[in-house]
Amino acid sequence: MSSSLASVAVKNPIFQQAASKALFDSVASSDQEASNKNIDPSTLDVSEEELNEIKKWAKILRFSMILISVLMIITAWYNILSVTSPSLSGTFIALYLTVFSCLIC
Repeated sequence: MSSSLASVAVKNPIFQQAASKALFDSVASSDQEASNKNIDPSTLDVSEEELNEIKKWAKILRFSMILISVLMIITAWYNILSVTSPSLSGTFIALYLTVFSCLIC
């Protein structure tokens, strides 16, 4: 069996290292370019009225998420504090819900 020059080159560690570096640089630069782009609303296929509607609903969603988070915290700690002898698992769940609720906000 004869091996081609390309298969020999691909098995070469120097070639593999150079190829992986080139691939990594390519992916890293395209990711950086994509994350650095600020999207101009005029380039979107959305009218001004739709954009205002989206912003309005985003504010409503944000407010509702904050409200739900506050209610989760109140409920968790009310359940712990209303019990005469709080258990370790109940306290852990209350702490977990508190941290999770803060992450939602």
